[in-house]
Amino acid sequence: CPSDANNPTANGYVQREIAETTASSIYNTYRPYYATDADHRLSWWSQLSGASPSHWTPQWLQVDFGAPRPICNMQMRGLLTIGTPGTYDVLGSNQPDNETDFELHVLHRQAIDASACGMDYTNYNLRLGNYMDGSLARWRYVRIQFHTFAACATQHLYYAVNHVRFFGPSDAPSAPPPAVPAPRTPPPPPS
Repeated sequence: CPSDANNPTANGYVQREIAETTASSIYNTYRPYYATDADHRLSWWSQLSGASPSHWTPQWLQVDFGAPRPICNMQMRGLLTIGTPGTYDVLGSNQPDNETDFELHVLHRQAIDASACGMDYTNYNLRLGNYMDGSLARWRYVRIQFHTFAACATQHLYYAVNHVRFFGPSDAPSAPPPAVPAPRTPPPPPS
């Protein structure tokens, strides 16, 4: 379900409500929910990740949609050049603490440092997948697993995400098809 980067609510898509945001760690008072709330002045920062790449501790940010939802698009914005993620995976699961289940459902792999350091959103179409019956796969939990910092990042001690948001098809029931009019009986023949 590809989406339009310039208009993520096109095709009837809606921005997903997030019930809870958690993270692998928290630096100082920079809470995980700051990355998903309506106040874009605050950000999530991970705990110190280590002094060098060989000592970095894996960090992640996870959202809970409250129920499984189809997710087609993610938009993420860093914090200028402070701790900007470079490479990471976006993973889906319906089991919040099952690492294996997350690893089986890679929705996006940002394997190349293509992050833009700045205050603009970077748009990612997610691999949604279909079930055997053709319906869209639905995820309750989406985790962003960070691997490296962006080349433009001015520090490499903790990750920082200013805001992340998700879009997908509406869960609202579609309108029923119009009723088919009953066939009209022809008038009786003239006598």
